[in-house]
Amino acid sequence: MKRKSTVAILMASVMMLGLVGCGNVSIDSTPETTESTVTESDANTENETTEVATNSESDAKESADTAATGSDATFEYNGKTINFTDDVQTVIEALKTVATSDGEIECDDGSHVYNFDLFEGNQEDNLIISTFDDGGKEKIGKVDVLYSGITTSKGISIGSKEADVTAAYGEPSEKDKFGETEAYMYKFDDVIITFEVTEGEVCVVRYSNPNFKG
Repeated sequence: MKRKSTVAILMASVMMLGLVGCGNVSIDSTPETTESTVTESDANTENETTEVATNSESDAKESADTAATGSDATFEYNGKTINFTDDVQTVIEALKTVATSDGEIECDDGSHVYNFDLFEGNQEDNLIISTFDDGGKEKIGKVDVLYSGITTSKGISIGSKEADVTAAYGEPSEKDKFGETEAYMYKFDDVIITFEVTEGEVCVVRYSNPNFKG
């Protein structure tokens, strides 16, 4: 009888230890597995979110760059909106509606110089367009506005202050100086805009094609 009680007590003790052991395994392993799963899931979600945000930022930048290029290629002359990247005849005909043509000069290479709005005070033309051959097609090489009438897409005109230029366009891509005049050049994909500044004010606005060498 005593032996049976002892054996029963031992077996009960073994069973309790076994249960406690399984409980420890269960308690230790369950949180560890859950924590690992959650961590990996969170990491994957974070990576996906970062990737989407990066792609969105890239798409937005590309869109902004494209929009900026199209916008910066336009200007107003005497209230008429002109797109520098349009074909030659489109630009010439548009200008003729708001400016007086002073004729054109045909060069030996087939390019042209178009003059508009003679400025009587200096007997010089206010707006001058030069074309060039770009791969067999005549394109506008540059547009110079010397005295008045022009407003860029960012509000800069003849007489604007040097500070107005940098506030609108930022620091120039290049900066040059000749005599009393400083040239602020801003380079975009399809156009280069140059502001010539004398005594702190814009005196010339020039739009030019990056491929134009004249």
